[in-house]
Amino acid sequence: MQARQTLVALMVSMAVFYAAFFLFSRIWPPSAPTTRPAAEAGASRPSGGSTAQTRPAGEAFPTTGPAAEVVVIEGTAREPVALGGSDPKSPYPMLLEIDPRGADVTSAWIRGHYETVDRVKPYQILQPVDTVEGATAGHSFSTSVRFDHRRLTVPLADKVWTLDAAASTENRKVWTLRIELPGAAPLARVVKTYELSPQAPAAKTYDFKLSLRIENLSAEPARLIVTQRGSIGFKQEDPRYDDRYLIPGIRQGGSISTTKHMRADLLKAGDHSLGKDEGEQQVAWVADANKYFACIMAPIPPSGGTRPTISNVEAFTLTDRPEAPTASDMSFAFVTAPLSVDPGGAAELVFDCYLGPKSKTAFQKVAVYESRDYYAVMRAAYYLCAPAGLTGLMMGLLQVFHWVGAGNYGVAIIILVLVVRAILHPITKRAQVNMYKMQKNMARMAPKIEALKQKYANDRAAFNQAQMELWKEEGVNPAAGILSCLPMMLQVPIWAALWQALSSTIEMRHAPFDGWWIKDLAGPDALFSFSRGFDLPFISHYLSVGRVHSFNLLPFLLAVSQLLQMKYMPRATTGATTGPAADQMEQQRKIMMFMSVFFMVVLYNQPSGLLLYMMASNLFAVLEQWRIRKHLKELDEKKAAEPVAAGAASPGKPSGRRPGPTDQPRKPSWLERKWKEIQKQAEEARRIQSQRHRESK
Repeated sequence: MQARQTLVALMVSMAVFYAAFFLFSRIWPPSAPTTRPAAEAGASRPSGGSTAQTRPAGEAFPTTGPAAEVVVIEGTAREPVALGGSDPKSPYPMLLEIDPRGADVTSAWIRGHYETVDRVKPYQILQPVDTVEGATAGHSFSTSVRFDHRRLTVPLADKVWTLDAAASTENRKVWTLRIELPGAAPLARVVKTYELSPQAPAAKTYDFKLSLRIENLSAEPARLIVTQRGSIGFKQEDPRYDDRYLIPGIRQGGSISTTKHMRADLLKAGDHSLGKDEGEQQVAWVADANKYFACIMAPIPPSGGTRPTISNVEAFTLTDRPEAPTASDMSFAFVTAPLSVDPGGAAELVFDCYLGPKSKTAFQKVAVYESRDYYAVMRAAYYLCAPAGLTGLMMGLLQVFHWVGAGNYGVAIIILVLVVRAILHPITKRAQVNMYKMQKNMARMAPKIEALKQKYANDRAAFNQAQMELWKEEGVNPAAGILSCLPMMLQVPIWAALWQALSSTIEMRHAPFDGWWIKDLAGPDALFSFSRGFDLPFISHYLSVGRVHSFNLLPFLLAVSQLLQMKYMPRATTGATTGPAADQMEQQRKIMMFMSVFFMVVLYNQPSGLLLYMMASNLFAVLEQWRIRKHLKELDEKKAAEPVAAGAASPGKPSGRRPGPTDQPRKPSWLERKWKEIQKQAEEARRIQSQRHRESK
């Protein structure tokens, strides 16, 4: 009957909450985002497949001056050019597809990582972005040059570049474009080079170099401003929320500072600056990332030269649609300070580009990654309840236990549970013993407390004072009950850090536990998938569960394990006991039932590795509680036998036992002293309030 009432109350509560949020959304609907004009949001490709150039706000692609005053000598080849490879036997870590129109990257695939758990298709880390139906408006690494001395801007993303076959090799592709003034007077030659480095086997590097060289072919000094776009087209990895973000790394002194920018932030605040070189501050790199992968662009000095000053790094989106697109339309652009180039001279801009997984191992073991603090890209995703130190410790332990557990991360998680439970066992045991004693004492004192309630029915302050004196006489410390929550409180940051580790450790992506049920410890267990996803009213949005794409069994097993843990928790009262102690136990039982259902719902789409940890922890807790119950039974039997042993001595004669340390008054603990202090302050406040009430009459 009580279980049915609890479930009915839970359902009614959820209905009330749903109705409240429904009314709230109707009365105060979210404001619709503003939409930029089509001229700013992006235009369609011209015939032939060229990419229309989208200008970030703040003149990232300046437009002052007509570009029609120059003539661009375009190439004739239109077929994309491949650089590198995604085959498992390729020496290169990635495959880049470069479009002659714009000499930009249309798509990129990462070797060794796959789209799904079946490991058939290589992971596509970059892809084109569509902003209007049937038209592609964004590729990665587009370029624009402004001839500031002539007030001319030449967007180069819609021009067909020529592949320099003589300068190109297997791991390097060189593209050229010649710009002339009317009358065939030469103005400039732009050279754009992609150079892909073979992967270091041990370090797992994912590097390519992007170089720009603008040669001044005119007879006058040139003043150039170069705008180089970064990556675009990351896909959303987490099914519950948009996990893509931009993060600039700003170096000042010997440290790197970062700020995280989500797409929603850009839509709310508008396109804005990510940083610039100013004084001792310098832009070290800018990253575009999702849950597991990142593109990090670091401007570096060209060979034998100095690095151009970055006057601004601008973040922007190609559209203002509120919904997150399949391929992210969020990107960034480096804008140089004006570069002075003599006749016959050249200006160079070089970037080291990392395009691959967010790997803690690589970021901390590869010297150049460590010197630039690429690990900050991962730290930016950590939350306050999961600090970087604890999350890093979880990652390290998982790696160690992965090696111990025969290369299985599921086994590593179970080993981690055993280690954590063993460390917390003394605290858990003491907390449950104290709670057991507290329950027995409260049950024993229930008649006396009830008598005090009747005696001081009209004087709450006097009742509290009398109850405190009763507790003192009986040797009961109410603060001991707080310790029962300590083991769970200590595990909360561990759960948060483990969740963050599962969301950040690339090795966990698509890592199976058994191979037929839990195929991906970093995602839901998905016993079987639905033909299409759907939203659950209230739950999907307001509880951040996200769309439901599959039936997940682990959340239900987690709820069962929590109920088992509640059932086998040591208790000093039975269902037949009445009074405050029994009422308190009944309230705790209802709360545990509610929390079991709540965890099942909220954690439905969470990584199966986290649920596996929590379920294994609950099951081991049941065994631990069985051992603690046995220990408590032994204590009760020992205490019941003590009066018999004492009565065996002759009346009036000492028992012969020497006084021990337990016979001396025990010094109150810090928690006991703090509890008494709080009670004293509360009692003083009640006394003053009662006195003021009497005076007012």
